[in-house]
Amino acid sequence: MKKVKGLTLVEMLIAIVLASLLAAFFFRTFRLSSLAWFNVSKLDVIQQMRIAERKLRAELELGTKILHPPVGTTNATRIVFTDSENTLRIIYWTDNEELKIRGLDDAPEVLAKKIKSFTVSHPLDGQISCEITADGSESDDPKQVEKAKLSLGVSAFASNGFTGE
Repeated sequence: MKKVKGLTLVEMLIAIVLASLLAAFFFRTFRLSSLAWFNVSKLDVIQQMRIAERKLRAELELGTKILHPPVGTTNATRIVFTDSENTLRIIYWTDNEELKIRGLDDAPEVLAKKIKSFTVSHPLDGQISCEITADGSESDDPKQVEKAKLSLGVSAFASNGFTGE
């Protein structure tokens, strides 16, 4: 009788199990690396927002008069004010998701990128409150989008004589 070469059923099952274990290992490795990349991206955006907050606070603390938004406004998208040198300054959000600041004679400076919204409130108490919303995700899936919000309540205006009239 001639011996036929081939694999037995047991050998096939062992090969399938080993291939499955290898696939599971590689899937888990790639999944962890993609999560790490997502978290780094999110941290980068949060860091940009913190830098923007510091720059906003520094600019607004030097302000002498708020020209826009008027007192009582709750949903503005820009701040127009004069600084200590009586120079007009504008902080605004652009359609390409950047928060910028500029003076009349200055080129715009980018404070932060990947900003999804920027809203300003100027309630009757004279304080300015800014809310910056950003996300570090490249996905449009709402389940994947991580958002971080910062509220900037600048209280130094009262001590600097910063008014909204």
